[in-house]
Amino acid sequence: MSKHNEFEKEALTEEKNETSVENKDATASTEELSIEEQLKMLQQENESLKRQLGNQDQTDGLIEEFLSEYPLAERFVDEICLCLEENPDLEGKEGLIKALASVLCSSWRDESQLAQDEKFLNNYVFNNQQVRKTILEDYLNEIASNRGPVLTKSGALPKTKMEKPQTIRSAGELARALFRK
Repeated sequence: MSKHNEFEKEALTEEKNETSVENKDATASTEELSIEEQLKMLQQENESLKRQLGNQDQTDGLIEEFLSEYPLAERFVDEICLCLEENPDLEGKEGLIKALASVLCSSWRDESQLAQDEKFLNNYVFNNQQVRKTILEDYLNEIASNRGPVLTKSGALPKTKMEKPQTIRSAGELARALFRK
């Protein structure tokens, strides 16, 4: 066995001995108290525990009421608990509301910060079908409006803009003009 393991064994043995001595002392002092005194101490301890349990039930009810009134708070439960631990003067429903307000203020980001947040963009912008549809429509409309010149069947560009006749008379005039050239 290594020296380290032997040292751990000795330390554990010493702890057991100390614990047994403390238990013997506690037993001896308990025996010294009369049964009536022991009963009185147990009743006081019982009352104290009942008060704590009652306070816990009230706190649980208060928290449930707060979360139903402010459903947004469920997303920030850990931060609210931390705020309440750091500020013990925040108590009751008002304390919960102030803690929520503090957490919301500290986590606030303006639009320019959100626009730079890749995680936010991926989760809430690029995955939104309505946003995608709007972006694609705008892009396709821009492409359609920026068309280049129309090519002839041979692939050559026409020298002048093609005029389409609106009436039969204008078609006849265009035909005369072509034959004159």
